[in-house]
Amino acid sequence: MRDELVELLGKPVVLSGRLNRCEPNAICSLNICLKAVDTYPWRTDVAISSLSPLRVDHSWLQMSSQEHSMGGIVETY
Repeated sequence: MRDELVELLGKPVVLSGRLNRCEPNAICSLNICLKAVDTYPWRTDVAISSLSPLRVDHSWLQMSSQEHSMGGIVETY
């Protein structure tokens, strides 16, 4: 599966998944685990819903507690 994601390495992506865990870490950020994640390339010329996603079992994200509390796009994982 990792080989399929190589083409997206270092590029912006859109992730859509179910929140599994959200825990604070030692550097005052949050570790966020998503399950059943659909990974789409970031595109501005077509609707994301029209693209075929790459499905991964889980994904870990890290964001600051401040970003998490601000709402907006980070509210939807």
